[in-house]
Amino acid sequence: MAFGVACRAARSTEARQVKRMKRDIRAYEQTYLQSLGLATQQVRFRRKLILERLDLYSHNSILEIGCGTEPLFPFIDCYESYTIVEPSSAFLTIARTRGQGNAKLHFVHGEVETRGMELSQRTYDFVILSSLIHEVAQPDHMLAAVILLMGANTVLHINCPNVQSMHRLLGHKMGLLPVLSESSELAKKFQRHSEFSLESLSQLLEEQHLDVIAKGSSFIKPFSHAQMQAMLDASIVTEETLLGLYALTEYFPEFGSEIYVEARRR
Repeated sequence: MAFGVACRAARSTEARQVKRMKRDIRAYEQTYLQSLGLATQQVRFRRKLILERLDLYSHNSILEIGCGTEPLFPFIDCYESYTIVEPSSAFLTIARTRGQGNAKLHFVHGEVETRGMELSQRTYDFVILSSLIHEVAQPDHMLAAVILLMGANTVLHINCPNVQSMHRLLGHKMGLLPVLSESSELAKKFQRHSEFSLESLSQLLEEQHLDVIAKGSSFIKPFSHAQMQAMLDASIVTEETLLGLYALTEYFPEFGSEIYVEARRR
């Protein structure tokens, strides 16, 4: 029932940590801020997915963990309380500016793992962990901190890049990517530590005693980021093409460029 219309062996090697190191937030800020083109389109379609999923659940009180330069609250009509926790001061400043005058917004500077005391002062219906779980050195630690903020009915939405995306599978079959879990240059650029498939991400949540209630993927990307960008620049890929690629996961639910899993506490 859609409430928003009215106000998922140990983890597989696909999800192994590529390396353990603390994120360089300042370097990440610059990389993120300089991203254009296809990356911007993927942000747009990631937002589209989250808003579609959000509409299926109660979301009077929302927690967004890591907002980047595009916080979601400007695109959401019905909520009573919206909290953002963000380690980047530059990104938090952007969010504060966009939310100026909105008394329903609450901003917390830092990481969810270290700001639990402050964040636990509120309860949350819906928690958004978008395009972040793969960037931290210890995703299980992050999840453990998030779970402490969840009530019995809280829904946790997680999304991240898909190691089994169609373009990676094509690269593997072409011999360009010997191992599916091998990090791409784009992954290294964005300081990605872990890589997940739909199965391994679901397994991670279940290991943390969460019950997966929904999962899927979004936006089929047939070719590499650079190839797709070149086709965008040449107008070979159009707006209609992008919308079609977004909807194509209806037929290829595990092979979109990004995956999502939703879960509740067990």
